[in-house]
Amino acid sequence: MISMDKYEKVFCFSCEEEIRPTDLECSHCGRARTAPACPRCSHRVADSMDRRIYMAQENGRYPWHKDWDGRCANCGFEFVAHLRILSGHHTFFNGDMGDLAERVRAEGEAAFAGHSRIEIRGGESVHMACDDWNYQPTIEVRIVRDTAANYGVDEGLAKEIRFEMTAEEWRAIAEQLQGPLSVLLQRQSWSRDTT
Repeated sequence: MISMDKYEKVFCFSCEEEIRPTDLECSHCGRARTAPACPRCSHRVADSMDRRIYMAQENGRYPWHKDWDGRCANCGFEFVAHLRILSGHHTFFNGDMGDLAERVRAEGEAAFAGHSRIEIRGGESVHMACDDWNYQPTIEVRIVRDTAANYGVDEGLAKEIRFEMTAEEWRAIAEQLQGPLSVLLQRQSWSRDTT
């Protein structure tokens, strides 16, 4: 909870006007200071609120998620996706045959389709210049595939990849894939046998 200390004044994260530490939204610009609602329980995902603080030792903008652990403060729901999808290269000749037989019994023909395990979670990037610490929220993706591509050096799909991008970078990509580049998502895998 924000200190009510008489020496600490709190200002709006957005318009920088002075506000009361307990205000749920800025009385000047109307911007909400609270965390978004949890899709599972409908309560706020964190108890902290956005604030701008000017102090003798520090000068900072603190969003509701400054010390957030990625879980809903009310129900504990963790904002992480763990997916297993059919996505990649045929895997008939890959792996141990005992394991392969078990996969075929469990999954049928889909056992050869090429799976990817995907994990999506929040992260944070920090850049420090002199005494100015800049924190950027990121979205981290980790993909582990049953098999990697083998065409050329450093081409195609790697067996495992991990990358982070800012929300702005994700939005720009989504906009392109939902707009002028939507045709790229309509393509299908194909094959040829050269033996």
